[in-house]
Amino acid sequence: MLVTSGSLKIQSCVKKRYMKDDYIHLFVRRPVRRSPIINRGYFARWTAFHKLLYQFLDREKKSDEDAPIRKQILSLGAGFDTTYFQLQDEGKAVCLYVEVDFKEVEI
Repeated sequence: MLVTSGSLKIQSCVKKRYMKDDYIHLFVRRPVRRSPIINRGYFARWTAFHKLLYQFLDREKKSDEDAPIRKQILSLGAGFDTTYFQLQDEGKAVCLYVEVDFKEVEI
């Protein structure tokens, strides 16, 4: 499994209890210490991302059809590697979830 710099930042934030992530330990095995400003900045980014994500997932279709909405997420270098697993746990799984990042970002 590839580890990205985003995973390292999330792991640091989880360790400091800025956020909860039950899966990050599966992505990052050795702890990395980050400065408080990095943790706070990443937490702010994570919070904004999740707010927009849940707004998108909670949006209902504005038509008369009864068919459920099939949603897809394409995450381009966001650094939130465990989001898919969190959505699965919360019962908000999408039809398709793809995360793409540059090879240079992988550690």
